[in-house]
Amino acid sequence: MNGSTDIQGSPPTEKAGSTARVPELDALRGLAILVVLIDHFYVEMFAFPMTAANPVYWINRLLSFCWSGVDLFFVLSGFLIGGILLDNRESANFYRVFYLRRGCRILPLYYLFILPMVLVPLLGLDRLLPELTRPVMENPISPLWYFLFLQNFAMVWLANWGQAWTGITWSLTIEEQFYLLLPFIVRRVAPARLGPLLLVAIMCAPILRTALVFIAPSHAMMAGYILLPCRWDSLLLGVLGALLVRNPGFRPWLARHLDWLNAAVVSLLAALAVFALVRPEFGSTEMTEFGYTLFGVLYLLVLLLALESRTLWFRRLLLWRPLHWLGAISYGVYLLNQLVKLLLHRVVLHRQPQLANWQDAAVLVLSLVLTLLIAHLSWRYFEGPIVRFGHRFRYQRKPDAATASAAPISSIPSS
Repeated sequence: MNGSTDIQGSPPTEKAGSTARVPELDALRGLAILVVLIDHFYVEMFAFPMTAANPVYWINRLLSFCWSGVDLFFVLSGFLIGGILLDNRESANFYRVFYLRRGCRILPLYYLFILPMVLVPLLGLDRLLPELTRPVMENPISPLWYFLFLQNFAMVWLANWGQAWTGITWSLTIEEQFYLLLPFIVRRVAPARLGPLLLVAIMCAPILRTALVFIAPSHAMMAGYILLPCRWDSLLLGVLGALLVRNPGFRPWLARHLDWLNAAVVSLLAALAVFALVRPEFGSTEMTEFGYTLFGVLYLLVLLLALESRTLWFRRLLLWRPLHWLGAISYGVYLLNQLVKLLLHRVVLHRQPQLANWQDAAVLVLSLVLTLLIAHLSWRYFEGPIVRFGHRFRYQRKPDAATASAAPISSIPSS
């Protein structure tokens, strides 16, 4: 989600130089960031007094799982990045092109985003503008952790989410650490052995999280949520999906069993809805032990359904252009939304963001609009040109590898 259908954006898909896109997956990326925005601008902010007698109370309980939009990003990321690596695993310049493109997609905006962590104290802005900068710079973690994409380890070690606007980068660190591992796995492990390896690794994640609950209960919630080995189940489920769709018999089988797929999606949604009404907290023991994996399975099934579904309303949703636009700017939206929200509330209301009255609601809406505008301009004039430059670097494919993949992503029907 651009680079990959993940938080950082999705690239054109490739086959022998093709740049075909899969609009269904772009739409899922837009849905993912939409769900995250509902969480950040409504669920986390809601401060109206409410009792169980009010229907809004139960609606908010259901919406409490909107934080799982990040897990949809993880599945999409594993699916498209895994697919690109599988399709180009025999390339002579496999590692060089992959990391050049990833760097062009991720690093420019990310390092620009964390630059204030260095400039504010260096320029003395914390003394010149204390009212504005103090809330932004509270609970600092050394910028070096962020520069190296290791802040998730620092967050666990220090039991500190960091500054209010940088806490969301835990998910980026998971993806970047994952990108350091996955190319070597895909390159070194034969496709026939990759599936079993992925299944074992996926099962290890909930086992590890459960072990943490008993071994280190004081760190289990945070470590189980933001460390790569605890969260790679969703990413690897996406890679497993990419491997499956490259099996020549899988998609015909899936097309014949769409009723099963629909029933599985509905059943998981119903189960998680009940879970939300009973235990909505993302850090609960049940969520730590097995909840994240359930979300990963659900989102993989939704992804497969998006590729095969013939249901009219779902097809129309997936081809809805505003969702594609939102998906295209999702990286900027994800990085910037908390910072814009925090700064605008300090300037306008002189306090932390919340939703306790209609004045708060107006500022939150303004923050959202401003976030979308900045992200759009960033994509059009800053990120987009750098991404296009990155895609000048092409994989050098061997003649006999051009048809090695049975069903590369670029061959998936777009409609």
